[in-house]
Amino acid sequence: HSPYDQNKTMSHLVDTCSFDKTISKAIVKCDENLELYFEKIKGMPSYNNTIFIVTGDHNIGDLKLKNPLETFHVPLIIYSPQLQKTDDFYSVVTHRDVTPSLYSLLEENYNLSISESVTYVGGQLNVSEKFETINKTSLCLYHESRFPNLIHDDFFLMGNEVYKIKDSLLDCSRVINDSLRRELINKRIEYQKQDQVGLDRGLYP
Repeated sequence: HSPYDQNKTMSHLVDTCSFDKTISKAIVKCDENLELYFEKIKGMPSYNNTIFIVTGDHNIGDLKLKNPLETFHVPLIIYSPQLQKTDDFYSVVTHRDVTPSLYSLLEENYNLSISESVTYVGGQLNVSEKFETINKTSLCLYHESRFPNLIHDDFFLMGNEVYKIKDSLLDCSRVINDSLRRELINKRIEYQKQDQVGLDRGLYP
């Protein structure tokens, strides 16, 4: 995020990046700091019983992005020292899915009692190994947008423009369909109302 950290990095990876060197240095520096963080925390008693989640809120705005949806294409890394193997999942998920997924993990494995009334509006993380957008509805907030953006199944509403999501979040194209646009705008309005109800009533403990 600008202004980018200009501190010296020793990594040779900067020279392999194909985009702006200032941004490249910041990305590599971030990776180095994450490595340093994990090296230090390994010595803490809580390390082996901790689930680590690393993500971001939006892509780097100063990069030339392939399409508007790529703004929200960010990594979601879930790590625990107790994991037996690594894996990659390609389905569409959002930050809203992290909390209910962790709650379900604790409920199933550690008998955590969950209230019937909760404040989160997400669902379970989809761990499909193929790209999917099935049953996914979520608002994507970004400070430069007048309206929240909406993902609904395999469509993306940005402002008043509709995009069809194809084989990945990096592959989408604009769709001209007034009835579909109105339908998605109405869904966005309803979703905003849900969010506002949560804000007005406050958070559950």
